[in-house]
Amino acid sequence: MNKLVFVLLGKTGSGKSTILNMIREVKGKEIEKLPSYTTRPMRSNEKDSDEYFFITDDQFELMIEHDLLMEHRKYTQAQGDVWKYGTGFPESNYSITTMTPDVIPTCMAVPGITVYPIYISIDSGIRYKRLEMREMHLENPNFEEFKRRFQSDEERYTQKVLYDAGIRPENTFSNDGYAFNTTRDIILYMDDIIDTDRKERMKEYANY
Repeated sequence: MNKLVFVLLGKTGSGKSTILNMIREVKGKEIEKLPSYTTRPMRSNEKDSDEYFFITDDQFELMIEHDLLMEHRKYTQAQGDVWKYGTGFPESNYSITTMTPDVIPTCMAVPGITVYPIYISIDSGIRYKRLEMREMHLENPNFEEFKRRFQSDEERYTQKVLYDAGIRPENTFSNDGYAFNTTRDIILYMDDIIDTDRKERMKEYANY
């Protein structure tokens, strides 16, 4: 049977990383965190971690050459620098990661994988304030880049892009309030899918 990959989608500042970490605290080893790679510079509050592995452009291109990435993408920053992002392949039956909606159709076409996108919606005003506060707490804030990211997502997350990524009302969760409540609702949604999948796997094993 296919491996299940849950993908958290949301504009920059929607709380994807916070919710992902909370899900992992609750679910533990039950759900694998897919490795994510980027060529962008580390921010002052970052280091190599479960969220990102920071690699060089040459290393990134080598991973593409050897088919080690399930998906990859690149963005041109406000200063003209090109930053690349990519996601590794799952090893366990259930895994989770974050992505942008435009690459979801690519992942859905990967053999042996079933993708379950989950969209985290947020009010634009709340999102702007969160991003602004996050930038202010950095050692070297870059407000030009923060504003570019904000506007880019406002333009990129169209209804068509979200629809093509499989986003529907049943897999859309608001994070305008407390991330704890949003996380709880997402976990309940995921649990239903995992429970159904496990039953199907048991049926398949029983038929051998």
